Amino acid sequence: ADYRGLLTEIRGALPDPDFAVIVGRYGLDSGAPQTLKELATALHITAEGVRQIQARAERKLVYRLAGWKSAKSVGGWVIDYCHCPMP
Repeated sequence: ADYRGLLTEIRGALPDPDFAVIVGRYGLDSGAPQTLKELATALHITAEGVRQIQARAERKLVYRLAGWKSAKSVGGWVIDYCHCPMP
């Protein structure tokens, strides 16, 4: 599949470290998703650091898809988008 349009959209929404983690974790550049450990080695951080960056980046993308600018756009509450209905 051609992910260039998706990659351009994600690139515009995320800072460099977040973009690198999302692309690597989902295999958007090579088609082969990377593990936390593989990305940690490549980025010279811990696997936990990669996990935290991934969670932050996914939150940012959810906000963008929902049309929110940040968590403050929903009253200052951090939404657990996996378990809470959208406001």
